[in-house]
Amino acid sequence: MTSHTAGSLDVLLGGTKTGSATASKPAITAKVATIKDVKIPTMVRFEGKQFRCMVIQFAKSEATLLIKSDDVVPAVLGQSVLDLEFSGTVNRLNYYVQSVATTEKKHDSTFLTVTLGLIDQDDVKEKFIDALFKSL
Repeated sequence: MTSHTAGSLDVLLGGTKTGSATASKPAITAKVATIKDVKIPTMVRFEGKQFRCMVIQFAKSEATLLIKSDDVVPAVLGQSVLDLEFSGTVNRLNYYVQSVATTEKKHDSTFLTVTLGLIDQDDVKEKFIDALFKSL
């Protein structure tokens, strides 16, 4: 083995290369919540059909909700509108459907978990979402 490969092998196996600076330990920082578990009852619309729902997880860029579906299953990549209220103001936010899953392991499950990705990117709606997220 040549001297330059021996040093590389030592580093890969957990040793330190001779003459190299010692590795410093990373500082421990507090994690900032990016997704919050919530229970927000509201309304959501998929392709003209309105559902009562419960937002169960909320982030600034997505929302996961629980719906009771009778005959309509939201289409992945379909558009949706979620009504969210904060400080007496109801805002209709535009999302797309990222995923749909059954809550029970059967083909005719009544309840669905739907994850939505945010489409809106205007300043007013972003400020609304930021204020709502901070309040949760």
